Amino acid sequence: MRRRVYLAATLVACLLMNGCYRPSPANTANHPDEPMDGWQVYTASCASCHQPDGMGVKDKFPPLAGSEWVTGPATRLIALSLDGVTGPQNVGGVEYRGIMPAWGSALTDSQLAAALTYARQTWGNAAPPVSAMDVYKVRITTAARKTFWTSSELLEMSDPKPTSGNTSSPAHGN
Repeated sequence: MRRRVYLAATLVACLLMNGCYRPSPANTANHPDEPMDGWQVYTASCASCHQPDGMGVKDKFPPLAGSEWVTGPATRLIALSLDGVTGPQNVGGVEYRGIMPAWGSALTDSQLAAALTYARQTWGNAAPPVSAMDVYKVRITTAARKTFWTSSELLEMSDPKPTSGNTSSPAHGN
């Protein structure tokens, strides 16, 4: 019996690590009072392509370490993570072609914020953190989008000017 449980747990871990399983939002609901671990979310959702060290896979998946796409405007990084990106993308002077999947339906705002903050503050990157509210605002702003982004569309984005007012998390706990 223990062996079966171990094998099942190993299979699930393998699927998560290789990006084969994309949990539904119902399976990823988190409680607002529980801190999200960016490393765990990154490892489960991003590392199979971008690698645990953030260096990507040569000619296939771009690096996140030292990437202007990661350390640049958070709005751009959030949008491409929510809705995915397709077509040529220049990262560090190297052109990558391919598709990054959309994670908006698989990850909550808190999970995505944790993973993006991890990437923005690891491997020598030193960009400001991403909050769940930042993700929520981009999610709402781009809610009508049904296709992947292109690099040219994303490059037109910049972060909005800071405004005063309520910056509390959305009521639905994402």
